[in-house]
Amino acid sequence: MTGKKYTGTLVSHTHWDRAWYAPFEVFRVRLVRLIDRLIDLLDSDPSYRSFMLDGQVLPIEDYLAIRPERRGDLERLVRCGRLVIGPWYALADEYLVSPEALIRNLSIGTRTAEALGGCMREGYVPDSFGHIAQLPQILQGFGIGSAIFWRGVGDEGEMRAVEDRSTRSVRSRRQAPAPACSAPSGSARRRRRARRGPVRPVPPRPQAARRRPPPRRESGRATA
Repeated sequence: MTGKKYTGTLVSHTHWDRAWYAPFEVFRVRLVRLIDRLIDLLDSDPSYRSFMLDGQVLPIEDYLAIRPERRGDLERLVRCGRLVIGPWYALADEYLVSPEALIRNLSIGTRTAEALGGCMREGYVPDSFGHIAQLPQILQGFGIGSAIFWRGVGDEGEMRAVEDRSTRSVRSRRQAPAPACSAPSGSARRRRRARRGPVRPVPPRPQAARRRPPPRRESGRATA
């Protein structure tokens, strides 16, 4: 221990996969239960200050498809800053979609969140398997000057954003290390490979001897 003091910030939130190891409708049942309980908690306990809904607005649309009568409650909580939504419409893996898709994702997400009462201006990318170089510039185009990220950058504590003459850098911070049950970090993977030793090449499988095709018969005569 070095004796250095740190300041920690605990953000109440959930990470929401719309569909993963269970079908979409199964996850939506859980989502409806979660947001029902969340609205009741925020209304009954003023000391529970806020809740961040994974930086996306699609869960809100999925919830309102089942509970349209609770739209007013959600808008009230978003307007007073106790329910934090956006800026994404849906969290995307940056390498699986085009930059134009990311731009449209943010455009729809920010517009939908503002219609519900307000949009979080934070580049929230905690679950992307790597990060594209131009993401800071895309975020700046929507007035987002900072980002929270994880995975895909090794063990650094801070990611240096790209700059050009027209776009200022986006300040970005990495999330705290994940618990042991989560995906291993880069250093953990390297230690695991070191314990296994060098990779041994797999010898090629022997090919079966090629069989000579049977002779063809033309005009009553056999030809090889």
